Amino acid sequence: MKWLKRIGLTVLILFVLLIAAAIIIPIVFKDKIEAAVKEEVNKSLNATVDWANGTLP
Repeated sequence: MKWLKRIGLTVLILFVLLIAAAIIIPIVFKDKIEAAVKEEVNKSLNATVDWANGTLP
């Protein structure tokens, strides 16, 4: 039973860390993600995309 609790606790901690990373990473790397998306969209379209006046959530 002791091992089962440790395994359960480990799985729970890993799950919480995964959720925290999924929330924190986009906030920290927002500018880099935005620049990469703009670059790829501009490559794919026959136009230049710029959303400087808009905001991203």
